[in-house]
Amino acid sequence: MLMSVKLHEMAAEHEQQTCEVERQQTTAMSELMDETYSRLSKMQADYDQLLQSTVITIIISDLLVSQLPQLCVKIRILMHRIFNFYFVGAKIVQIRV
Repeated sequence: MLMSVKLHEMAAEHEQQTCEVERQQTTAMSELMDETYSRLSKMQADYDQLLQSTVITIIISDLLVSQLPQLCVKIRILMHRIFNFYFVGAKIVQIRV
């Protein structure tokens, strides 16, 4: 009978240790999942910020590229005016001298 009680106590202690190990494992897994979720959330926020920045850069680049032909025309007109001003001015100076 004493052996039966001792065996029963050992089985109960083993079951209690098993439950404690399972609780510790569950706690560790929960902490790991929380940490992983936190890291993933930060990565998502970083990605969203980078994506927004990239989209803004693309929009600005598209706008600048679309304005290039008009800017080229304006530059040609200004160069033509400068050229005419310089040479017409130089001819007037030569005529007066």
